[in-house]
Amino acid sequence: MMKSVWIQMEEDKIQAELYYPNIINNEKLPAIILAPGGSGKNYISKKWGNKSLTAYNDLAEEICNNGFVAIVFDARGQGESSGVRYYKSFIEDISHMITYILSYDFVDENRIGVLGICMGGALALNAAVLDDRIRSLAIFGTRSEYSSLLDTKIKRKKQFNKFKSRNVRIPLNDWKNVKNPIDEISKVKQPILII
Repeated sequence: MMKSVWIQMEEDKIQAELYYPNIINNEKLPAIILAPGGSGKNYISKKWGNKSLTAYNDLAEEICNNGFVAIVFDARGQGESSGVRYYKSFIEDISHMITYILSYDFVDENRIGVLGICMGGALALNAAVLDDRIRSLAIFGTRSEYSSLLDTKIKRKKQFNKFKSRNVRIPLNDWKNVKNPIDEISKVKQPILII
């Protein structure tokens, strides 16, 4: 099952989809938070006839079909979510998604994982360093360092305009503070899968 939700985060609202299988005998289920990259959760992975298939929602549905609870969200300042997307706020949003899914009785607090894709992988790694409720981590297509990439984006106005056209509100100078995954990986205590 899938339900669209709005989650209050300070003065902003985060738009998300929660996927969960049928619950049997009050069982506790593992959960996965999907942390999308810079394009947000509605990134179009392919077109099939008249239907656009979104990579993150398709993945969340598949995770759910395998017995997990999954939540996919747009961070503050991304997609339909309100606010401005700061480096620190994206990490806070990942932790807030954990708090949100733990409000459901059918979620097992000891089996929470995060799957971060692209920039979401770098930020998920940083979240795992800070939030010990994350018990496992998988990052996919994540660069080992972001500082030089972000410096380039800050210098190129057309890159900033590309982000703006996707309805992503990012003050790029704030992202200079991104901690590079290669520098943070030794601080992660949880099992990690890097793809």
